[in-house]
Amino acid sequence: MEGALIVSETVSLDYEIKSSIERVWHALTNPATLMQWMFFETEDFQPVVGHHFQFRGKAATGWTGVVDCEVLAVEVPHRLSYRWVTAGQKDLHQTIVTWTLTAVDHGVTQLHLEQTGFDSTAKQEIGGARYGWTHQLDQLETLLTREGRVDEPPRQPGIWLARGSSGAGRAQKGDQGSVGNGLCG
Repeated sequence: MEGALIVSETVSLDYEIKSSIERVWHALTNPATLMQWMFFETEDFQPVVGHHFQFRGKAATGWTGVVDCEVLAVEVPHRLSYRWVTAGQKDLHQTIVTWTLTAVDHGVTQLHLEQTGFDSTAKQEIGGARYGWTHQLDQLETLLTREGRVDEPPRQPGIWLARGSSGAGRAQKGDQGSVGNGLCG
């Protein structure tokens, strides 16, 4: 329809997480950690512009459970954006997911999520996205604020030193050769 105004909707959520910006970034960009708090699985995510990957969830009526994605922007540790393409209410549905991280205080990170490009008539998709992201971000916050968690960026890509609260039988900050997934205490 020539001259028709296309209206899009945005899901926008803000969280303040009592965790360092490096830990929050790791939780958003490490596939093993992503699967600990997201409803989806991914083994092929890499925070590299142009990289294609998939999130795979449980299929439901009218949805295959697959989200095809492409990384659009990476500004370590402040911004991550990717294209999110999946079967929608009508046809293939494409939105853009953008994570913005800001260190606001020692050990506190402001996390802003924005998913843009929803068809304004796709109320079920918009509501589902808002509901899903809210619950996933609650899980992320719980994961990151547990006692005895890792609080340093990786020394090597994908490797974090683990640190326990008692120290007995656990790797301590600065120990060489002891690795964890970044969120195992």
